[in-house]
Amino acid sequence: MEERRKFMRLDASFDIFQIHEVFGGRPEKIISRLKNICREGLRLSSANALAKGTVVGLEIPIPWGTAVISAFSEVIWSEKIDETGYDTGMRFTRIEAEDRARLLDYAYNSMLKTGDRNYNMG
Repeated sequence: MEERRKFMRLDASFDIFQIHEVFGGRPEKIISRLKNICREGLRLSSANALAKGTVVGLEIPIPWGTAVISAFSEVIWSEKIDETGYDTGMRFTRIEAEDRARLLDYAYNSMLKTGDRNYNMG
């Protein structure tokens, strides 16, 4: 399998929310766990399978701040990891440049604070 990643992945682990529109009702928030992030997208763990191509709204509360980052992302891949959940790779389709920078800054600073110099380029 040919590697297609262009950007360094930074490990991150905190809860984020997927926002799904429910037909005839209010949007539904589903808690997911962020696993890593890069300039173009993120990887999350969730109890729900998401179909490739699905566009999902995200609310990302940065743990050290009070603001919540709102973004949209497209599902690039989703794979069952065990009987309780799925890992999903997503590409940002809409995120403010300032929010992207804050999110990456948080992941990078977390890596430095924990002393974990493991990042993933592939």
